[in-house]
Amino acid sequence: MMAERTKEHQAMFEENKEAIFFSSNEELLEKCKYYLEHEKERKKIAEAGLQKIGYNYAFGGLTWCNDTTKKGSVGIDCSGFTYILTKEITGKTIPRTAAAQSQGGISINSLADAKAGDFIFYGRNGVTGVGHVGIYLGNGKIVHASNPNDGVKISNATYKQILAIRRYW
Repeated sequence: MMAERTKEHQAMFEENKEAIFFSSNEELLEKCKYYLEHEKERKKIAEAGLQKIGYNYAFGGLTWCNDTTKKGSVGIDCSGFTYILTKEITGKTIPRTAAAQSQGGISINSLADAKAGDFIFYGRNGVTGVGHVGIYLGNGKIVHASNPNDGVKISNATYKQILAIRRYW
């Protein structure tokens, strides 16, 4: 939800999780216009993610690699996937980790409201809170750097419990 900052709104919603507040109607209109105008960037990021299917996963990795002989040792991790694609497509830098990325952009309330190019965040075994991120493709699917065995692949968006959905543009 995007709304003007009022005492009533602040009492009902937690800022940057359930709502983003604005100090004026002009600021609200400016942000709405920004997010509507950047739909092409969201779609380009989703399309670019599809071009990386089959690329290697490596924990902490930031390298595009589809050489299967280097599987698990050279590649990209989930947040590196979103970080590098964002930089390549938009020229903008976002936080490096999934947990930090889950705090940026604006919150999207549900999968029904998600658009291609939004980031969807999940937990990860042994991690409290956000530990994994994928890029929403639409139609209930994500593309993500999954694990060392599967690398970059398409999955159902609900393959795990969704912890957050964020829109950067």
